[in-house]
Amino acid sequence: MAARLGARAVRSSLRLCRRSESLGNRIPPTSTILSFCISPDQACQPSSVEDFQVLPYARRCFAKAAKPGPLGEDANAGIDFKALESDMERSVRHLHDSLSTLRVGRASPGLLDHIKVDAYGEKVPFKSLAACTVREAQLLAVTAFDPGTVDSIAKAITAAPLGLNPRVDGTDILVPVPRPDKQAVKGMNKLIQGQAESTKQAVRRLRKGAMDECKRLKSKDDQRRQEKQVQEMTDSYISQVDDIVQDKEAQLAAI
Repeated sequence: MAARLGARAVRSSLRLCRRSESLGNRIPPTSTILSFCISPDQACQPSSVEDFQVLPYARRCFAKAAKPGPLGEDANAGIDFKALESDMERSVRHLHDSLSTLRVGRASPGLLDHIKVDAYGEKVPFKSLAACTVREAQLLAVTAFDPGTVDSIAKAITAAPLGLNPRVDGTDILVPVPRPDKQAVKGMNKLIQGQAESTKQAVRRLRKGAMDECKRLKSKDDQRRQEKQVQEMTDSYISQVDDIVQDKEAQLAAI
């Protein structure tokens, strides 16, 4: 029994230390690990307890190293403003590209991209469920990837604030695009405001994450300076969102 316990302890220590070595930790020589088990009788003798100290050591080596925080290992490293700006810019650019596909009174494949469809028990983006093409100047044709979602897609198009009345034609959905009127423009403005608010929320979430990182700085002066930079960057991109919305609304008003 003592021999089995000793052998089991050796195997456990070796596994722990090999694992710790892969983590870059210092481990004692293998000879030291094995020294407590030269003979089965000695393995469980009180006099050999000191030799067993290698086990707690190995467990300490095996413990996972603390992961560096978002600022890296050095809390004074500060925020990666280049990455933060890239993320904010990506959000605003997505809004610009999305709104550029919106056309009132003219069939455009991107007209339905913003619609969410109740399918498979959740809200699914229209683009994930169907393809949209222009069949005529005032007519869109929607082809569902899954025929079982045709009715759900048609219902979502009807519910969207675009004033559209689709009709199911076999496995396709035909969507006549009416000439622009006040109701269509009003619905489009509502859609634009919703997209703009979603983009602002994305930018503000990025701001919150950056502000949380600022709190990890050891220097209060550095913390205040970087918080100011984060806020200025946030205000700049929020302003860009407002400019995009104003330009789009001006285009709609001119129709």
